[in-house]
Amino acid sequence: MSCDHDFRLEGIRQVYIDDELSGSIDFYRCIKCGAIELAARKAGEETEQTYGFNRSSDKWYVVFDGEEWNIVRKVGEQFMDIDGKTVDLNGKKMIEIKDPVGEIRFYKK
Repeated sequence: MSCDHDFRLEGIRQVYIDDELSGSIDFYRCIKCGAIELAARKAGEETEQTYGFNRSSDKWYVVFDGEEWNIVRKVGEQFMDIDGKTVDLNGKKMIEIKDPVGEIRFYKK
């Protein structure tokens, strides 16, 4: 069954690196089916990256490699980037995005 999505902003998560605001993640939820869409904005960038719809079984994570952060989606046992490519998480820090509001903090040290 297909949904004619009606997304509403549910919250915004700020992303900090070493106590400096690095960007934000807008958290949208379809009021009809509950699907989630995320839009990431990094400080200094004018455009945002939109991370498609997910099934309720998928989980979203912010991954930090020591310099930059990105959003990945866990599908089964694999982690995928915005283009659907498998992401190697070796040596990276990861925080699950469970709530639509609040802060996410990473430290380089």
